[in-house]
Amino acid sequence: MANNGSGIGKIAKTASYICLLVAASLIIVNFILGFLVDEVNGGIIGTILNIASVIEKVCFCIGIGICAFDFAAARKKPVWMILFWIAIVVYLGFSMYGIFA
Repeated sequence: MANNGSGIGKIAKTASYICLLVAASLIIVNFILGFLVDEVNGGIIGTILNIASVIEKVCFCIGIGICAFDFAAARKKPVWMILFWIAIVVYLGFSMYGIFA
């Protein structure tokens, strides 16, 4: 049997897995609704698709961010953590820009 860890490591792995499932589900919903609805740029369906897309991107950011944080925290030089936070802010900023544009 594989050792899944304990404590914070197990919680982080579980959160990453849940984020991956939510993001994958939203990708499928966006794909199906995109085919079913001709004009997705306007109306309520377009708004729902935009919001789902942002949630999907945030879930991917959380899932990948947990692993990336562990990597950056294990390094001795602080430049790794600085680059990590810059990348997170840029990624989330542009993801949120998509819903307001």
